[in-house]
Amino acid sequence: MQRYGPQWPIIVFGNGVQGRIVRSTPGIIEDDGVEVTEFYIMPSPEMMDYYNLRNDDLNDESAIVRRYPTVYIVQLNMDPIINTIIVLCDFNWGDTPLTRRYPSMQTILDYQKERKMLLNENARLHEEMALKTSRMKEYFKRESEMMKSISNMNRGPDNGEFIGGDISE
Repeated sequence: MQRYGPQWPIIVFGNGVQGRIVRSTPGIIEDDGVEVTEFYIMPSPEMMDYYNLRNDDLNDESAIVRRYPTVYIVQLNMDPIINTIIVLCDFNWGDTPLTRRYPSMQTILDYQKERKMLLNENARLHEEMALKTSRMKEYFKRESEMMKSISNMNRGPDNGEFIGGDISE
């Protein structure tokens, strides 16, 4: 009987192309608000041919770094011998039969992007409101100083009476 030891996890893309995962980092939030997982993928010879990859494309770990939306990732099992992950899109983020079968995944990505856009807009509006509030305070301060100055110009130099005479008349 043959004994198997732990292997690098297998990554299968939605078009059937496979590779091995050297390591991964889940839960990264991209600038557009989409949550992704970063994979260091060791391509199979078939994958190298299919995507016209060269050895120059590989890093020191003989891997290519790619990020895929977390909603496109399905972990079939966590077995150390046959750990397998499916990514619904293809290696280059292209559509596959799986991405077309589950269009709700694209809706989730769109919601993540829209949420990020709304959060950015909210932050911009808060900054704008703070700036306008600051300008308004400056305006009222200047107006108050100007009113004091006008009031002081209308008072007499000695006893503080108004120059124009009694204001009760």
